[in-house]
Amino acid sequence: MKPGSVRAALTKRLATAARDAGNNVTDIARLCGVSRPTVYSWLDGAPATGDRLQRLADITGHALPDSQKQQELIDVLTGKRSGPGEGE
Repeated sequence: MKPGSVRAALTKRLATAARDAGNNVTDIARLCGVSRPTVYSWLDGAPATGDRLQRLADITGHALPDSQKQQELIDVLTGKRSGPGEGE
């Protein structure tokens, strides 16, 4: 899995969760400081950039790891690093 696809998958899940929690696309766009087309692109699988991913997490009540932990997770998911208990 590529780093961008990990971020895209997480973005799509968070955007979907925000919508499923009762927020419409306009609400999500306003809360994240983006346009409605941007939210639609997230729902279609485009990755959020900058602090937008954190804003999506905040809307849904999910916690994101700090940027170093995010990079470690991406490295594990992309095979650049073994996961915990896998011979690190």
